[in-house]
Amino acid sequence: MEKLIETKNYEKIPITKNTLKKIQSYAKISGSNECYGFLISPLNVMDGVVYNAILAPDQKVSGGTAKIDGRAAAIAKVEIKNMGYKPIGFWHSHGSMAPWHSGTDDKNMDRRLLSFAANTEVQERTEAKEGYDIENNELIYRRENLELRVGLENGNFDFSVKPVNKEYFQKTQEDESDPLLVITKKLNLIINDQGKRLMTKNPCSIKIGECVGKTIKNTGIGYSIVTNHHGKIFAEIGTSKWCNVCERLETKVSEAKLDILTIENDLEFTIENLKTEFKTKVKGFGGFKLW
Repeated sequence: MEKLIETKNYEKIPITKNTLKKIQSYAKISGSNECYGFLISPLNVMDGVVYNAILAPDQKVSGGTAKIDGRAAAIAKVEIKNMGYKPIGFWHSHGSMAPWHSGTDDKNMDRRLLSFAANTEVQERTEAKEGYDIENNELIYRRENLELRVGLENGNFDFSVKPVNKEYFQKTQEDESDPLLVITKKLNLIINDQGKRLMTKNPCSIKIGECVGKTIKNTGIGYSIVTNHHGKIFAEIGTSKWCNVCERLETKVSEAKLDILTIENDLEFTIENLKTEFKTKVKGFGGFKLW
């Protein structure tokens, strides 16, 4: 299931069809006022999909804000856990305004990203085996304690059986052996791999170093979805990654699109139940008209 996250390249938020409808229904009920809630996923599922959403308790709303305090956030945390879920992001309505990320929304994302990311962590362990693989638009070749990393433009590589020129860059095991690495006059880099030649076209960077025994990559994600009572959508996705090279946590937030999934056993809800939820969770709810 982690493939869902990986194949989206952290540019799309996977969300079930009915979960999106539920969020838009919340916004429609709230009318011209804002409202706020959490995006959630089952505790034992780490595929990064938003399977449900709830309305945050004890929130104060107006045409320009929706706020919860620390006590309300703690209550929401217990509610989500009792449902058998975990929070992986938040959603809110901008009422009658266009959906976008305000300065307050950016601060919320920055403050909550690490807690959301911890609930969507993907761990990958890579063995330093002989051969090559492609990762982050980079060709990685390993052989006998040698690691070669070649930056690629749009995955620009192919197999080649063309003759190579030994007079350019090379690293060999024996003087008379075929070269392991060769750069030709046209700046193509050729790797001799057990009788096959892997050629990269115009590499943008080349790094040669020792083979790393094991590397661990941790990636966490957090989502933000903004809507309004017209059903318009704006979304952002945040990623949190541990950099093994610089030994620090790197976070990034960028605009994203929704990947709306049609699944079996999608959540079910009624508008009447959502209205009841509003009456119990939103302070001053009687001050505006129910949808």
